[in-house]
Amino acid sequence: MKKTLLIAAAALAAGVISTQAQPVYSQNVVGYVNQKFVGGQYTQVSVPLSVSSTNSAEEVFPVLQAGDAILIWTGVSYDTYTYFAQGSWLYPDGVTLGAAPQLKVGQGLFFQASATETNTYVGSVVLSNTNAPITFKGGVYNLVGSVPPIGVSSLEDTNLNLPLQAGDAVLLWDGAQYQTYTYFSKGSWLYPDGATIGVSPALSVGQGFFYQATADEQWTQNMTLQ
Repeated sequence: MKKTLLIAAAALAAGVISTQAQPVYSQNVVGYVNQKFVGGQYTQVSVPLSVSSTNSAEEVFPVLQAGDAILIWTGVSYDTYTYFAQGSWLYPDGVTLGAAPQLKVGQGLFFQASATETNTYVGSVVLSNTNAPITFKGGVYNLVGSVPPIGVSSLEDTNLNLPLQAGDAVLLWDGAQYQTYTYFSKGSWLYPDGATIGVSPALSVGQGFFYQATADEQWTQNMTLQ
């Protein structure tokens, strides 16, 4: 399956979006997000909240059970960390056992649950990455997510604030393959079938996605709570 993920990313294969997450947060920017993981499936997620100063995977994913794995995209391949017990993870080399990896808010990754689980993220809401914007290199696949824990009906949403340029593509994973949407102009996206032109897809809270920019771009978010 890991090989399938790599091949699918390279081939820009099409699929159907599927994710479940609901946010609750308040003016004091503390909240929680529930997200369901289906046993045996890879789920494309992003870290929605700041849990601690280290944001270790064990703190971000308190639901962890032995055999669960997280896959972190390096830009060319995945580093896989498999959970055995508190403080005991099998590292990507398949030999080393060590502490949980640390995760950034808004970081995209894959989670593979050994059995169906619902994770409850609890922590502080980060409203922007203004001081540390994300740089997208042209032609490179970036596995990312929104820094504020928001769901949007369109990837053109101003709170998401993607630096959309004609030819940029977003890849969404459904558990088996990718659905690729290519941006042309406001309200005009090429759909995964390679023929249909339509409006942008939606994005759920805590859902990660691949972003491929046609040229170097910077992504800056700065959301204001009402």
